[in-house]
Amino acid sequence: MAPFGVGSLVLIRLPAFDARDHHLELRGVSPQWALFAEILTVGVPGLIKSGITNLSVALLTGIASHLGREAAIGYAMGARLEYILIPIGFGFGTAISAMVGTKLGRRAISPCAFHRLDKSGHGRGHLCHHRNGGRAVS
Repeated sequence: MAPFGVGSLVLIRLPAFDARDHHLELRGVSPQWALFAEILTVGVPGLIKSGITNLSVALLTGIASHLGREAAIGYAMGARLEYILIPIGFGFGTAISAMVGTKLGRRAISPCAFHRLDKSGHGRGHLCHHRNGGRAVS
């Protein structure tokens, strides 16, 4: 709540400043419909996914309500918990991807390290020519 509160206070105070400092000039600017179409190619599938998720939760809550009050409440609580946990997991995954990409970009992690950490067995015993003289990595 604190970041939203601070942001709200800033936005409330913003019009009190001199209007010349914050004037938005839109003359000569026309919408670029190709950019809108490009944005919608990503946005529409995301919208459909969110809609399907919300509709399935509503449908399954209705089905659970026929099984009793406790079942409906339990399912609804689980669905809300899932809504909370998905962004947290996505946040960790995004942060980890950024950190690994940064390390790889700096060459701080050998690409061979990923094959050594691979638990599925893919890439085992391949020849790695990065920092090990072409010896097989197991």
